[in-house]
Amino acid sequence: MAYSPAYMKTPTPKPIQTFKFPNGNNGGTNLRVQADQINDNQSPDMLNMCYREGVPSNRWGFNKVNSTSFGITPIRGMFRFNKPGGTKVILVAWGGKIYSLNTTTYALTSLCTGTKATLTDADTYFFTMGGKAYIYNGTDFCYYDGTNPVADVVGYVPTITTGRGSSGGGVANEELNYLSCYWKDSFTTVTGTTAYTLSFIGLTATTDTKAWLNGEELEYATDYTVDIATGIVTLAADPGDGTDALVVQAKKAGLEDATLITKCTKFELYGGKNDNRVFGCNGNMRYRCYVNDPTYWPLSGYEMITSSSEDIVGFGKMLDYLVNLKEQSLSYTALEEDDSGNLLWSVYPLNDEYGCLAPDTIKPVMSGLIFLAQTNEGSPAGFVYLSPSLVRSQMNAIPISRDINTSVHSAEGTKGLNDYTRAELMNAKAFIYDDKYWCRIGDRCWVLDLRYSDFANGVYVWYPYNGNPAKANCFLDDEGDFYIGDSTNGYIYKEEPDDVNEDGVLLDFYWTSPQVFNGSRTYYKDYEELAISFGRQVRANNKITFITDDGKEEVVVAVQAANAFDFGDIDFSAWTFGANPFPSTQPEIVGYSAEYLQWKIENDEKDVGLVILDQELTFQWGERV
Repeated sequence: MAYSPAYMKTPTPKPIQTFKFPNGNNGGTNLRVQADQINDNQSPDMLNMCYREGVPSNRWGFNKVNSTSFGITPIRGMFRFNKPGGTKVILVAWGGKIYSLNTTTYALTSLCTGTKATLTDADTYFFTMGGKAYIYNGTDFCYYDGTNPVADVVGYVPTITTGRGSSGGGVANEELNYLSCYWKDSFTTVTGTTAYTLSFIGLTATTDTKAWLNGEELEYATDYTVDIATGIVTLAADPGDGTDALVVQAKKAGLEDATLITKCTKFELYGGKNDNRVFGCNGNMRYRCYVNDPTYWPLSGYEMITSSSEDIVGFGKMLDYLVNLKEQSLSYTALEEDDSGNLLWSVYPLNDEYGCLAPDTIKPVMSGLIFLAQTNEGSPAGFVYLSPSLVRSQMNAIPISRDINTSVHSAEGTKGLNDYTRAELMNAKAFIYDDKYWCRIGDRCWVLDLRYSDFANGVYVWYPYNGNPAKANCFLDDEGDFYIGDSTNGYIYKEEPDDVNEDGVLLDFYWTSPQVFNGSRTYYKDYEELAISFGRQVRANNKITFITDDGKEEVVVAVQAANAFDFGDIDFSAWTFGANPFPSTQPEIVGYSAEYLQWKIENDEKDVGLVILDQELTFQWGERV
């Protein structure tokens, strides 16, 4: 019998088969490899699609709440402040002022009507402590108490000595305050002695002094005088004997530098097992305030965090620890006590392979932290998850965005993270809402869906949005109302559930399948039918683009739900009816003989959404390629 090569043999006929996508197609997008190499539940190209109830669904639109822009500068920050008494106010930083936002009319009311008339027009951040909203932007450090206008934080004046004698000495008491050039000395008075020497000489002015005797404030020139050169206070009358009876407040120019605190770029509340202190970073230095008092930053309350060659970018809390994120390394602080019960804010190395590239991307997730990272050499590294482990290791920082870091489709306009400029990456803004990590970078908002990601098994579900979410400079969650502040104009957008448009305009959304080879690249497949179950649609004309090794073809699929009919002429008073809750399946005859098949599903009709409940492809094996 003559030998017959395999390619000349007639394959055994195979029955009709079906291919069904696993896990509701909710694996996110994968840009780093070609469409024939991604997982079956991933998409090589999807836009403005999320996963609701586990299946690809169009995202909701974000509509302008102010039809006319507040102005041509960005919304710099938004914050929900719960005022003392239980009422709330939405604070908005825009145009160098702080405003309250009326969430019914969406009008802005300026809160800078006092001595603090303006702030630097820069990205602005907030935190709450002691019933006040503190506001900072790297230049200004001010507060709003819910009643009075926004005002600069006035530094607490410490009493640095007690039991001080007329010529000096006494017991060291409180430390000087970085935020203030004022201090107090508390003197023990002696009968017949009227001159008392302060801790510092070269005072600023007599008008900057105050004095109290036995708790009653004295009047300058009438009750006392001060020699600003020598720092000697002279009483007009004999004070008598009294322990700490005389308290004098004075000011010395340059005594401290308040900008060490006001120029802090990030603040974080932390205190070990509670949040009773505020930590701030300025360059390589970390400062901390006194317990529950952001107006008092004691002189010894600082640490230099590792090398002075790199700055602290920001902070994150992980378990009971404070993580210090620098440009090229990570460290942490655990609150400890020495043998005498003194608090220690020691700094320990955590990871020196990664640093933080974008301060506004640091967010707590799964008891750890997510942030946009760079290597210790300064190269962008995508998003990293810092797992809740305090063992110094290179393995506790886990890359989680490899599928979107680079794009093999860049030539077609589908960018990965590394296609953005360094400036765009550093200016990224992130937020946690609806069990999702949202991060705006350049012209996209990248979403990490935490519901469908599996960190334990290395599954990270990412997908991109454009439109208004891609304009975000800041985010706000107001008890389930989700707002975005524009990065270039004075617009605020609000997510509107069930609205498939955005600002009344058609929202572009689509989902693309992998290239399906059905187990073999050596045989053609006769693709016969693609059955798709669409949800949330009564009538629609969905467009499907079929892609094979021979080319592309667009097909419009008319969707008519099984229970769709006109209710307009029904007399509901005399008629009852039921409706089939299950969507119909729309079969589309494919009719391609190809090595592979791929398809893109979209809807370009206004007011019509897109929900892909199920897909099933019917095919039969054909000839050998």
